[in-house]
Amino acid sequence: MPAATYKPLHAQGLPVDEPMVMTSKKIFQSSRQITGRNLCSDCEHLLNEGGEMWVVDKLATLSSFPLRDMVYRAPTLFNEPDFKVFACEALPEFRIDKLVHFAAGLFWKSAACTWPMVNGPVNQIDLGPYKDALRQFVVGTAPFPKHMCLIIYLDANTTPLIAMTPPRKFKSESFHLFAFYVHGLQCLLCVGKMAGGVVGHFCAATAQGRPIFVVPDAGNKFFEVMRPFTRNSVLSTRIRQTLEESKKRKSK
Repeated sequence: MPAATYKPLHAQGLPVDEPMVMTSKKIFQSSRQITGRNLCSDCEHLLNEGGEMWVVDKLATLSSFPLRDMVYRAPTLFNEPDFKVFACEALPEFRIDKLVHFAAGLFWKSAACTWPMVNGPVNQIDLGPYKDALRQFVVGTAPFPKHMCLIIYLDANTTPLIAMTPPRKFKSESFHLFAFYVHGLQCLLCVGKMAGGVVGHFCAATAQGRPIFVVPDAGNKFFEVMRPFTRNSVLSTRIRQTLEESKKRKSK
């Protein structure tokens, strides 16, 4: 995850302001980031210029969500009670290509190598024969892969959940499904020969209008799906203390 995405995770005014880290074994607090010496400086520059620099400062904070504000100015493709879809291709100032590259870069980094974390390595996703096609897109030598579909959601809540998780595989019957969430932005990567036929018309990279969804409670619903992965995790003493302090503040 880009280094700048960790800053909003630091609480203000609590006894321990470090981010909460959730793994399948333990839930604890740490300022350590998911990082490793896996990419050369040229690749880091490519990812930064390709989309990270444009996207990161537009993600949600406790007071604003610039990325969503921009999307709201785009023409509406669908307007349903539980979701809206916007045609972001029609919005000149909205760099949909930057957002697509940012998401593709994160998925590719997660598939390309193992990234260490405090409590062990982060799960590496397996894109199988499609990994190199995604790499070629990220480095700019090929178009977005034929048998991939990128679906992008933004949280409609006034204050989206400020949290993030690296890409992880989820169950799907029709194709391989991977997803990550970071500060109001949720990205799904559908991979396989059936992906285009099932959800291709919603692909932010290739579909007409370059659609983006805005849905209520996207962050909380995403982490609800993540709950089984941490069902047996043990809370650290510091986490217990911080949660108690947070409860006291809310009750005042």
